[in-house]
Amino acid sequence: MEFFDSIATSINVINSVNSTVQSALGGIREDANKHITNNLTETLKKIENIREKNVNRENIENYIVADNKKGEIIKNTLSCYIDALRPIIYINHFDFKAVDDLILSVSNNTKIFEYNNAYGDIDFKTKSQNNETTLEKFLDYIVGDAFEHNIFIVLKDIHGLLNKPEIIARLKSISEKNIYSTDFYATIFIVSAVLEIPVELENYITIVDMPTPDKNEVIEIIKKYGKDLKL
Repeated sequence: MEFFDSIATSINVINSVNSTVQSALGGIREDANKHITNNLTETLKKIENIREKNVNRENIENYIVADNKKGEIIKNTLSCYIDALRPIIYINHFDFKAVDDLILSVSNNTKIFEYNNAYGDIDFKTKSQNNETTLEKFLDYIVGDAFEHNIFIVLKDIHGLLNKPEIIARLKSISEKNIYSTDFYATIFIVSAVLEIPVELENYITIVDMPTPDKNEVIEIIKKYGKDLKL
C-alpha cells in the first residue's frame, strides 16, 4: 500500500514540476514574442522614416531642379530681349528684391541707375538715396551716360506717371536712341505690380511676366524669413 502511495506522490510531483515547466516555457514564449514584436515594430518605423526622408529628399531635389530651370528660362529670356535691343522691358511683379536679383544676374557689370517713385534717385545695390528728384530730371541727368557706357535704367512704381506727356516723350526718345544709334546703349526696366502701358509706348515695351510663387516656394520664403529673424 505504501508502495502505491509513493508512486502516487511521485506522479503528483512530476505533474507539479511539469506544470511549472510549462508555465515557465509559456512566459518565455510570451516574452520572446513581445521582444520579436517590439523589434519588428521598431524596424518598421525605421523603414518608414527612411522612406519618408527619401521622399522628402526627392521632393526637395525636384523642387530645386525645377526652380533652377524656371530661373534660367526667365534669365535667358531677359538676356535675349536685352541683346535684341528691346528698349523698354516692363517687369510686372510685386517682389522687387527678386526682380533686382534677376536684373543683376544679366547685367554683366553694366552700370545700373535706379529711380524709385518714393525716394527718387537711389543706389541700386545699397538702396540708399542719392538725390530726391523728379523722374524727368533723373532721366535727363543719366541719359548722357549711355553714350559712354552700357547702362540699365530701373524705374520702380512709376505706373502712375506714365500718363504724363513729358515722361512719355523722354522714354520714347531714349528708346529710339537705343534702337537707332550705334553709340548709345540704354535698356529701361519698368518694375511695378501694376501693368500700365501708354498707347504711345506700346511698340517700345516688352512685357516680362515673372511667375508668382507656388506652394513650395511660399514655404521656402517663410522658412528663410523665419531663419533670417531667428524665429
